[in-house]
Amino acid sequence: MLKTREGIRLLQLGISPYEGDSCHIPPLWLAVVAPWVQHRVLCVLPNMVCDVVAAAALLLAAAHLFDHPAGPASRRRDAPWLSPQQLSLLYLLQPFAVLACVAGSSTSAENMGVLLAVAGGVTRNAPMAAAGVAVGTYMGLHPALLVVPLLLLMWRGPEDVLQHVPGPVPPVVMPSSKHRSRAGPSAGSQADGSSSSSHTTAAGSQLQNGTQHEQAAGSSGAELCAEQQRSSALCLLFVGMLACCAGALVMLSDTMLQQHSQAQCLPAVLQWVQRQVGIAHSQQPLQLQSCWAVRVYKLPLLLEDYTPNIGLWWYFFTEMFAAFRPFFTFVFHSFAVVLAVPVAIRFNNRPLFAVWVQLFISCMFKPYASVGDMVPWLALLPLLQQQLQCVKAGLFFVNSFVLLLVLGLAMWHQWINVDAANSNFFYSITLLLGVWESVFLTHLVRLTAQLDRRLAGKRLELSVDDLDDDEDAAAAADSAAVDAAGKDKNA
Repeated sequence: MLKTREGIRLLQLGISPYEGDSCHIPPLWLAVVAPWVQHRVLCVLPNMVCDVVAAAALLLAAAHLFDHPAGPASRRRDAPWLSPQQLSLLYLLQPFAVLACVAGSSTSAENMGVLLAVAGGVTRNAPMAAAGVAVGTYMGLHPALLVVPLLLLMWRGPEDVLQHVPGPVPPVVMPSSKHRSRAGPSAGSQADGSSSSSHTTAAGSQLQNGTQHEQAAGSSGAELCAEQQRSSALCLLFVGMLACCAGALVMLSDTMLQQHSQAQCLPAVLQWVQRQVGIAHSQQPLQLQSCWAVRVYKLPLLLEDYTPNIGLWWYFFTEMFAAFRPFFTFVFHSFAVVLAVPVAIRFNNRPLFAVWVQLFISCMFKPYASVGDMVPWLALLPLLQQQLQCVKAGLFFVNSFVLLLVLGLAMWHQWINVDAANSNFFYSITLLLGVWESVFLTHLVRLTAQLDRRLAGKRLELSVDDLDDDEDAAAAADSAAVDAAGKDKNA
């Protein structure tokens, strides 16, 4: 809020808020907050409106997921743990969302854009999803990574989050070639006879149902073709609307800064393009460095400020030599970008889970992370009911998360207010928070992979050779233990 007030004050004095290096807030957010910034209570009104819109988007997404099951209507479904109204109310009462709202942080607007994009993807509403991604990316760059899982949502639709999860399928032991040779020719002849009879029965049933299968295949093929055409149209509409919304936000920002031409983005980009093609004179001063887009997004991209936060970047780059900072800045940024496509490919049958994973990874690797960045993935976590009901270490995850939050506040107080500790105390807690996030994400990804295998009815196949190897290894270990005990006794 302090930097926002400073930028608004510079605008009121007729000075561009991006002349110096103090304001890194997008122009439209300055325009929204400006009428209320002088009021002690009403200054948080824009944040409250953003939270209400985000809660409404979450309500819409949850209602669609609970009332419109994906797949056949005869599929067994579980009852939801929370109703859509309860989910939206929990979002409004979430401590991290309340803290971001009271602090006047622009994270509330970014979270609103993210949840609007998720609601648009779940309902396959391309304009809403595109507007949400555009608003979120305008406020912070990381929501742009949601384009890949949102395209997957537009193409396939969301998964059935309430589908009943059956129990684990017991493993089956497959005979190996060595044991087949021991069985002898009689077993082989019996197997051949049984297989021939089964083949005869199967052939008869196939001949009887051939016409029905052909008719069903024809109707399903036509429906599949129509659905693919609709999905392709939705994806193209989403991309087109995203480009239009992004262009509209840039033009509105330039219109707001029309009295400060050096801070406008589109004229600076046009001048840079003209210089690259040789139209503009090379001696003309370049305005690209003073435009609002460079001033706003250069800070998180190049990490020019090492203000302490709950992220992993600030202390690491403070202790690093300047020559290595560009390389590791690229490496840290690449983590969130590189994982977007593999996650979407691996969980192509679970687009909503792919969105949640991308939000979680973006929260982990943000340069200037805050507790408000945890709000979106915490809000969507109750929708992952299938995974949560399989978590066996839930008490550990909850208690350790609360403990890290309490210790983080304590170490910050000891370092900044009391001056009885140093930065290592606080950064140790942020490192532990990063470890917690890594373990929790890995655990949910593994559970999701196991759920997919269980829902597909796949068995864990074990060969007899593996069992024999385990028995031989156990026997060898027992004999080694007996020999060691005998040597000790003789000694």
